[in-house]
Amino acid sequence: MSPSDYAWERLPDPLAPTAELPSLSGSRLQLVEALSLNLALQEFEMVFPSAFAEMKKTSNKSGLEALSLQKTYCKLEETHGGQGIMNDLLHAIPRDVLKSIVLGTVGFDAQHGLKGHGTSGGGVYVVSICTEPNGGFLTIKGLARLLANMQKYIDGSEAWLSREDRAGTMPANYADLAAFVSQVDTKYFGNILPDASPRFGRTGDLRASARQLKKLLQQRYDEAIKHNPTGETVILQSPVLVGSSGCLIERCKKYDLVGGSLKDVSKTYTLLMSLLGVQGANPRPSVLTPIRIWEPGQLGDAELLVTALANSYIMQDGLNVTECGQNKDTQTATQFHEAAVYVCATDDTLRNNLDISEKWAREYDERVDKILSMSPLTNSNIEKDWEVLSNKFDDLIIAAEEVAAKEARFREAKAKRERLTEEWRQEAEFREEMLAIFKEWDRVGKEVREERAARAQAEAEAETVQQERI
Repeated sequence: MSPSDYAWERLPDPLAPTAELPSLSGSRLQLVEALSLNLALQEFEMVFPSAFAEMKKTSNKSGLEALSLQKTYCKLEETHGGQGIMNDLLHAIPRDVLKSIVLGTVGFDAQHGLKGHGTSGGGVYVVSICTEPNGGFLTIKGLARLLANMQKYIDGSEAWLSREDRAGTMPANYADLAAFVSQVDTKYFGNILPDASPRFGRTGDLRASARQLKKLLQQRYDEAIKHNPTGETVILQSPVLVGSSGCLIERCKKYDLVGGSLKDVSKTYTLLMSLLGVQGANPRPSVLTPIRIWEPGQLGDAELLVTALANSYIMQDGLNVTECGQNKDTQTATQFHEAAVYVCATDDTLRNNLDISEKWAREYDERVDKILSMSPLTNSNIEKDWEVLSNKFDDLIIAAEEVAAKEARFREAKAKRERLTEEWRQEAEFREEMLAIFKEWDRVGKEVREERAARAQAEAEAETVQQERI
C-alpha cells in the first residue's frame, strides 16, 4: 500500500475535527498544521515551543500530581535551535511515521502498510490499540459502550474497596459490579489472587488515571458524535502508549494479549485492553518503532521526544501515566555499532531528512545574504527611507549572526521568514518606484534642456537676422 492510504490523507482542508479524526486540538493541532506544510524538519521544530507550552498548560490542569514532566520540558527546550541529540533523533524518524504519530493513527496506518525501524536493537516503540478490521480504534457506538464499562469498573472498584474497609453502604447492584470487576481483572494477562482485585483500581492513583482516561475518551466521543450522530463511523485515532528499551524485540512482546505480562506495563493500557475484551471488541496491539538508537545516551531523550510528539501522556490523549525517559542504555559497543551502520548507512531516513533541512537552511541563508547585500540608492531622501525600512531587519540580522556561529546554521521560524519575504518584496517595490521617479526626472530634465537649447538657438538666429538687417 502507498502513503495515500494513510489516515493523513483524510484530513480536511481547512484542518478541523471529523468523525474519523475527532482528536484534533491543542498541541496536536499545532503539530499537524506544521507538518501539513511539508516543512523541513528543522523548520518543523520551530513550532515546538508553542506546541509544548500547550502540553505544559494541560499538565498543570490535570490534577495528576504524581505526573511531573519537568525533565520533558527542559529537554524539549533544547530541541529548538537545530542542534543536540533531540534534533538528531527527530531527523531519524521516517516522515510518514512522524505524521502518523502526531495524528494518533499508528494502528490504522500500520494496517495499511506503514513501517517503522523494526524491533532489532534498542529504541522507542509506540503501542496503539485496534479493534476494527481496517486498523481503526472503535466505532463511535463502540466507544460509547466502552465509556459505560469504564464507569462501571470505576464504580465497582470503589464499592469493592469500601466493602473491604467496611465503610459506607454497599450499592444495591454491588454483586453485579463485583462480578464485572472480576471479569475485567481476569480477561487477559493471567489469573490473579482473590485479594488482588480490583486489579486496575486498587490504589487512588490507578483510579485517578482511569477517571482521566475516561474523561479523554469522552471528549473524543463528544466530538465524533457531532459529526456523525448515527455512531457508525470508525474512529481512526487510538490512545497510544510510548516506551523504550535496549532490547525492543523482547520488550514489545509484553503487550501481547497471549503471553504478555503485566510487569512494567502500564495498568492503564491493560485496563483498556481488558475492558475492550469484555465487551467483545477483540482488541489487538499494534506496535511501531519510530526511532532506533545508535549512540549511548540517546534512549531517554528519544522516548521523551516521541512521547511529546504523540500526545501520549494521560492528561493529553494517551496512556502514559509516568514521565518517560528514565530507561538506561543496555546495549553493548558491538550492538551500537550495528545500529549506527543501519541508521547512518543502510537506512536512508536520517540522511534524507538532514539533506532536506540542510537545503532549506542553505536557501534561507542565500535569501538573507541577498537582502543584506542590496545597496541603497544615492538620493538622500531615498537613503533615509531605505534606512527606516532596513531597520525592520535588525532582529533577523542579529539572529542570523548568532546562528551563523553554530554548526547547523539554521535560521528563524517560518513566520519570521514569511515576514522577511514580504518586507523584501515591499522594499523591492519601493526601489522600483524610486527608480521610476528618477527616470521621470531624467526625461523631464532632458525635455527642459532640449527646450532651453531650442529657445537659445532661436534667440541666436533672431539676433543674427537682426544684425544682418542693421
